[in-house]
Amino acid sequence: MKLQSIAKLLGAIGATTTFGSSFGSPTCECSKPPGGTIRCELGQIPSCIVRADGTVEGRCMTPPRSSARGDALRDWILSELLGPAFHAKSLSRMEFEKIMAKQEIHLPDGTIIRFRIPPELR
Repeated sequence: MKLQSIAKLLGAIGATTTFGSSFGSPTCECSKPPGGTIRCELGQIPSCIVRADGTVEGRCMTPPRSSARGDALRDWILSELLGPAFHAKSLSRMEFEKIMAKQEIHLPDGTIIRFRIPPELR
């Protein structure tokens, strides 16, 4: 199979891996600077938090079975990233959908949070 065909196939199935990594691993690109990639195991949600002072916190989150899909999963992700005091209901539906579409949050202090929900968890 030609390299172009493989690239099209990977794009069609939503894979975000690079050659040389474990096939299908969910990844999340950190904002630049400093950049970088968080790579997780299948079934996990990668996230990268770049704070205004340049410090980076990358992690792989394993959702509980009770929050495995849909809005329950999306609410769980936001509460994990923003802290237990956060409630998704505090956002308008439009704000919530915008965050989920971009899979990125910009906080007032300059912090940028990125996350990626792998296709198998959507």
